Amino acid sequence: MAIHYITNYGNDNNNGLSFKHSLKHITARQNFGGTVYTSGYFEKFDIPNTNWYTMSSYTKTLINGEYEYEYRDTRGNYYNIEFYNFNRFIGFSYGSIVKNCYFHDINMFSYTNIKMNYNIFNNINFLSFVRETSFLNNNNTIHNCNLFTISNGGLYNCIISNSNINMSRLNYIENTLFINCKFKFTGGGHSLDETEFTYPQGTTDLEKLYSLRYRMINVYGYGNVEDYLINCVYYSGNYNDIFIDADNDDFSLVPNSVAEHMSSFGGFIGAKECGIKMNNLLYTNIDENTGLLINENQPAYIESSIIDLGKIIEIKNININATIAYRNGHQINFENVLGNIIEPGLNVLINDMTYITINDMIEQNDTYYTHYNIYETFNAIYDENYSTSGTNGSIGNGLGFVSYENGKVQEIFYEKSFSKFKIIVSDNDSSLINGTTLKMLYGVEPKVNVNENNEPIVGNADVNFNEFDAKSLYARYIKILIEIKIDSLKVRQ
Repeated sequence: MAIHYITNYGNDNNNGLSFKHSLKHITARQNFGGTVYTSGYFEKFDIPNTNWYTMSSYTKTLINGEYEYEYRDTRGNYYNIEFYNFNRFIGFSYGSIVKNCYFHDINMFSYTNIKMNYNIFNNINFLSFVRETSFLNNNNTIHNCNLFTISNGGLYNCIISNSNINMSRLNYIENTLFINCKFKFTGGGHSLDETEFTYPQGTTDLEKLYSLRYRMINVYGYGNVEDYLINCVYYSGNYNDIFIDADNDDFSLVPNSVAEHMSSFGGFIGAKECGIKMNNLLYTNIDENTGLLINENQPAYIESSIIDLGKIIEIKNININATIAYRNGHQINFENVLGNIIEPGLNVLINDMTYITINDMIEQNDTYYTHYNIYETFNAIYDENYSTSGTNGSIGNGLGFVSYENGKVQEIFYEKSFSKFKIIVSDNDSSLINGTTLKMLYGVEPKVNVNENNEPIVGNADVNFNEFDAKSLYARYIKILIEIKIDSLKVRQ
């Protein structure tokens, strides 16, 4: 089946077979099937329930349900997408996969018979997982859920934080961390169901865990205490002891926390591996409040302070908590795709490239009376037989030409590779004067090539990086450098 592309600047008259000719709505094509790559910000997002399909984020994709929207799905797989502000989000597609997604600020989320892996659920009023026992919930993170109901299924290698948990019948729960959660156990079948959500009793966290196990024996009525919540942990401390910065949507694990090696195979639990948070950032040519460049014609920089990790550790994730650009009308982080501002009346736009109106408006000629308002997009059309005062070309939508008299436009680029940054690392040099500088990819686990002394020499964003000889990055002292070069942009493919 064909691969289609959906972007927030797309046009439903396109064929949807490339980013350059992307669609704006998935419902523009009937009987989709196959894979749909998405990119950008969308309000609502209607999905046809006619054929099985896979929707995956090619670059960052955000779907805003605006709270009034009800989303129902029966046929989809979803990867790497952020869904938020939904009233109801319901799915019941037997055997579907939902992976590496972020769901937050949703009134009701209910999925049946879905494989849920490495997803984050945050600020959900009512969350329900219902499935056959053959379907597993692996490595999910659930935070601030008013009511989390588990029925006919299991949880493995998960983290549940600050939530009310309703176990509606006996389920299979292993290697899961509970952080300050209340519980209600029901569905035992012999009139001993609990009616209120209560915290476990006990002085220590181990005593609280056993309190939960005894409550489950009381409700479900068989087995030994060790048969319940196998290899699970109850933690009564602060969730920020476990997550890097949950209040700002970073659910990466704090290094050396209990969740780092708690899974059934000795690895991490929850949706995100251990991370490093960059604090005390120094900005150059960037407005810290808006994230916009101060001078659009000059490069910009972000630099972190030197961070002491306390000991030499394996670095699994680097979170750089800063915003540096707006693109296509929507905020993005660390993307080397800022583009050049094209002043009205001064430059000729490139034929068949896509542009966005970034302030005021661009007005079509009197024949068509069409305005392009802020954040609207259009394709540039060049006609050598047409000219306007002060220009050598024209811009339009194929129906007619538009004037340069009002407005300002910016070209839309798509960068297929991850954003790059530099990291300076050392095992023993706290000043990093003699530290090793590595070019790295943002958003993936840091990998390096090493020398004969097992010291890192090449990062995974370097042209000389050998992925077949990749090693994990170990360091104690680190510093991050980001440079936004507006004059070295890659042309959209």
